Amino acid sequence: LTEFPASTPGSWMALDNLRDASNRGSVLLEKGEGEIASLRLFNRIKQAHLLSMNRFYEEFQAKAAPGSALYLYGFDEVAEHLNGRIVSALRNTRRAFPAIRTISTVAHPEATPEIFQLLDIHCPCNSYSTPRADRRRHKKYGVDYWTYVGGGGYYPFGNFERVDQPLVNSRAFAWEPIAFDHIQGFLYWHIHMWESNNQWIGKEIDWSRWCTTYSHTNGMGALFYPGPDATIYPSRRAHAIGDGIEDCGAFRLAAGLVAAKGTPAWLAERLAAVREGFATGMSVFNHDPGAVRRNRLALYELLDELLQ
Repeated sequence: LTEFPASTPGSWMALDNLRDASNRGSVLLEKGEGEIASLRLFNRIKQAHLLSMNRFYEEFQAKAAPGSALYLYGFDEVAEHLNGRIVSALRNTRRAFPAIRTISTVAHPEATPEIFQLLDIHCPCNSYSTPRADRRRHKKYGVDYWTYVGGGGYYPFGNFERVDQPLVNSRAFAWEPIAFDHIQGFLYWHIHMWESNNQWIGKEIDWSRWCTTYSHTNGMGALFYPGPDATIYPSRRAHAIGDGIEDCGAFRLAAGLVAAKGTPAWLAERLAAVREGFATGMSVFNHDPGAVRRNRLALYELLDELLQ
């Protein structure tokens, strides 16, 4: 797939047929006929994919509610050796779909800073993110940050995947944007992934032998379970992460109201106390349910005063 001046109305991308003047001479001189035929077929496949993506994009635009944002996710935690391909893909995406926001969990973008200039949202897993360095990159490049878990990180990090942990850990995952203002969202990476406990399919389950020690033994991101007559049962983890999202939303509202008042010292101190009552780092958060309830009450009291 190569970039040339538009060859058809409304198109920015032309596909090289490996025969015209746009070719590099070395392609024809150094490659055999079989490889040239393969490259030609590869180009045609890419052209078909681009047309298909355009159709899906138009369908999404037609179905999306007014004001909805469309995101294109790709490059799941890939290593540094593929950064060059990421740069190329992000350039092409910006040209083909300028209205779509790109998001990636790429593992080592700091090795290729151009990625930060092309990527809209970097979403490192909470266990390997570097939030203070990420905050500097957010200010320097304008790249936004989200957070996520997917097969980790686990203790001491907050996560909502495991069932063999205190529920406050699920709630604490949503406190990461409280601890760090540059984190603007959550990526729900996987809805269902089962890679073990499959031996119980169609059988009566011996719960004493059920493995709980890893996320995909419980469906990974499976927070809701099917019941009879199309009934949906939310898990206790779903309730906990819901409480955490409410904590985060209320805190962000309070922070905006404090900023609107010019951030007077007495309000800034109360807001900081609430922040510290939830979390101060990706793995440093309040584990005491009673203290969490008192801190949430302090947050709501602050909000009541700010909204008067």
